[in-house]
Amino acid sequence: MTALRLENVVKHFPLRRRGFGKREFVHSVDDVTVSLDSGRSLGIVGESGSGKSTLARIMLGLQVPDSGQVDVAGVRVTGLKRKDDKAFRRKAQIVFQDPHAVMDPRMTVRESLVAVLAQHRIGTGPERERRVVRALQEVGLDASYLDHYPADCSGGQLQRIVIARALLLEPTVLVCDEPTSALDASVQATVLNLLGQLRRERELTMVLISHDLRVVRLTSDRVAVMYLGQIVEIADREQLFTDARHPYTLALLAAATHAKGEERVVAQGEPPSPVHPPTGCRFNTRCPLATDRCRTEAPQLIPVTSPPEPPSAGATPTVNPTPTGGPTPTVSPTASERQAASGGAGSGGVALARAATPPSGEVLRMGVSAGGASGGVEAGRATRPGGGLPQLPLVSSPASPTAPSPSGEGPPVHRASSAHEVSAGRLEAGGHEVRCWRAAESRELLA
Repeated sequence: MTALRLENVVKHFPLRRRGFGKREFVHSVDDVTVSLDSGRSLGIVGESGSGKSTLARIMLGLQVPDSGQVDVAGVRVTGLKRKDDKAFRRKAQIVFQDPHAVMDPRMTVRESLVAVLAQHRIGTGPERERRVVRALQEVGLDASYLDHYPADCSGGQLQRIVIARALLLEPTVLVCDEPTSALDASVQATVLNLLGQLRRERELTMVLISHDLRVVRLTSDRVAVMYLGQIVEIADREQLFTDARHPYTLALLAAATHAKGEERVVAQGEPPSPVHPPTGCRFNTRCPLATDRCRTEAPQLIPVTSPPEPPSAGATPTVNPTPTGGPTPTVSPTASERQAASGGAGSGGVALARAATPPSGEVLRMGVSAGGASGGVEAGRATRPGGGLPQLPLVSSPASPTAPSPSGEGPPVHRASSAHEVSAGRLEAGGHEVRCWRAAESRELLA
């Protein structure tokens, strides 16, 4: 069952007109289509200004899109009437980035949490008290915090209180807008583990927005990458980390996971203004693979398919015998091929580095993002053992499946879907889609 679906959502913010000139608009969200099944989690990543927070507000009906449809928890959010808004709030809630900004400094924690239940006319006075205490216990806090004011709590404690308040109404969809970016590195792991635990226990459908790829890798089933208001790539988590195709995604991965001395993809320059986005592909001004077509023709989300694994060098395929005149024999992979497919014989990795796989047991740890809220491809470099957050295994991708180039010359390329399979803005659950004309060959050219 689909718990969340956005179709061709557009949101532009008008700027104040100066003199008699033409009114300009900030292109915050442009033609975004995405869906998420019940009980799954979606991570949305991108630089600051890419439209992630605006998209989150549109999902919850806090911003009205200029066009498109939004369905959340079985409710058509676009065009939602005021009388139905309160019922929708019981199905979907949001956790904002700054917990101090969403708590009334003049109210105690008890007053803030009880007010939510009173607004929705849930329970009597004693029942509300018990429900509030139980909500705090779920996030690892005891009843002594009920008499605290927001100023008496640390950032991590207050963020957990905000999460408890969001879950008081027992929603089925929870949107988290960078819930850990304002917290210390030592506290981020606590909040991320808490969100993961609550999601499993309550079978929540969760959308987590972040500028840090390592955060969404720990918490999300699927990952969508946004750039200048558009989703440029979306795939299942491990597929995106091991087989990313968009140059911007590859640059983000390289910035987040590269080690000193390794080669990596770098996005040149600063992002263009969202008031005047580039024609064609919006990443063409910073992309090392940009062609004339990229600068003039805007790509759509294209389904990406990988060809079958080629036989490994020196391996003898095993043929299943068939009767004479029967169907074509099938070839079973050998043990070495299965090892290669699982990553045992691959080179490189998520950082597109040429370094060998690290020794057994070596891991990357999540560290403090260097760029803070500003994001960027340089923000959020991974650190070696010694950081404060949970260990994140360094995943090496298997040997990239390749096929001969159409001309028979030059490097082999990945095969992508044919043009007739492309549907603008279409996304099938569990699919891998990328908004790039050169998606079929990007990994080889940038490796």
